[in-house]
Order: sequence, then structure tokens, then C-alpha cells
Amino acid sequence: MLRLKAERKRLGWSQQELAVQAKMHSSEICRIERGFSKAWPSQVLRLEKVFGLPIADLMSEVAG
Repeated sequence: MLRLKAERKRLGWSQQELAVQAKMHSSEICRIERGFSKAWPSQVLRLEKVFGLPIADLMSEVAG
């Protein structure tokens, strides 16, 4: 599981809630979490801002 998904779940957010916070579409969040697509630079900045973490940390694998 990507840390992005783990962090989202830790906050109790759905993909839709994260999408609202990051000003993205929920389908984009889904594709990024599943590894079907990479985040665009503008999306990277939004996700880093929402979580306060570098995208490299968010895209790393976590146990579980």
C-alpha cells in the first residue's frame, strides 16, 4: 500500500474528501493510489501541501 493511501486513511478521509482538499478529481486520487498513473507536478504540489510531506514519502510503500 502506498503511504498516500495510508495517510489518507489515517486522517479518516475518503478519496473524495482528499480530492476536495487537494483540488483534484477523486478519480485522479484513485489512479495515483493504485499506481495506474503518476501525479502531474501541479498535483504533486497540492498533495504535498495537504499532507505536509514530500511526495517521495507519500509514494513510498508501507507495510500492511
